[in-house]
Amino acid sequence: MAIDRRGFLFGSAGLVGAIGLGGCAGVVSPIQPICPNDPATTDPNAPLTIDVHTHVFNGSDLQVKAFMRDILHIPGVGDILQEIGWETAPTSREEIAELQKIRFAPADCKAGMFTSLIEQHRERQYQAGHDALNRAADAVERKSRSVAASEAVRRIRDLPQGHAEYSARRRAKTLLGNDRLDSAIAFIMRNFQYRYVNVYDYLEEFST
Repeated sequence: MAIDRRGFLFGSAGLVGAIGLGGCAGVVSPIQPICPNDPATTDPNAPLTIDVHTHVFNGSDLQVKAFMRDILHIPGVGDILQEIGWETAPTSREEIAELQKIRFAPADCKAGMFTSLIEQHRERQYQAGHDALNRAADAVERKSRSVAASEAVRRIRDLPQGHAEYSARRRAKTLLGNDRLDSAIAFIMRNFQYRYVNVYDYLEEFST
């Protein structure tokens, strides 16, 4: 039986609160902080920020193709998204199972278990997204003569093999300025990730 939205929110709220967003996590008690003094996500000397609201999802939650086509209107991406099967994006049940492991991670950041799990999941799902996008690009190349689709395929072919290099490129492009297609591909890659990894990355980027 598929887990419902309420069940997923209940199961994940504790971790979200534990890594930095305490305000909405009161449904799970007690909360055991994980790396509460990690400067990557929490800086007690920074200006206080309140009333921050965000939704975190992945490709098993969102109709990504329709979002790109109808909301963002980014050309060339729809054909590629048509070829992607989102079974590689973690389902809510799979994610809850992983969150249960993280619950028992030592609170001391130096133990490294929490960071290690994040890195494992981030890299594994990056590889899944990289491979899925390249398979989709192969299919589009065989069927489409669209100039926009060809440019999207070229950008996908240029994605690095590992997440560390990809992340470094993304940071550099953010400093230099992104175009919409680069941003669209980055958004697609996010949708292959575990939601909790997206939460942690959001906190890290927001803190920076």
